Amino acid sequence: MDQPATGDNLPRDIVTLSGELDLAREAEIHRRLVIDSTGDVVADLSGVTFVDSSGLRSLLRARQELTEHGRSLSLANPTDPVRRLLEITHTDDIFTII
Repeated sequence: MDQPATGDNLPRDIVTLSGELDLAREAEIHRRLVIDSTGDVVADLSGVTFVDSSGLRSLLRARQELTEHGRSLSLANPTDPVRRLLEITHTDDIFTII
């Protein structure tokens, strides 16, 4: 997990997720995005091949928990399957996508 400084000098954790984001990975996604991170989080999704409703729920839950603690979650490099799911579910307006 990289921690470059952001423009406002707050730490930012870059978490790379790949493969399938589904029910089987729910606990891992939560751990990596929320528990193991220390600052704002950027989830690099460039290697994600599939996301189901459980994977989306994991991302939404992580965003909510981070926000409750004054932190943020941004999604970077979403692949076409990820982008389509975000658009279909209208959650592309909820996340900051970079």
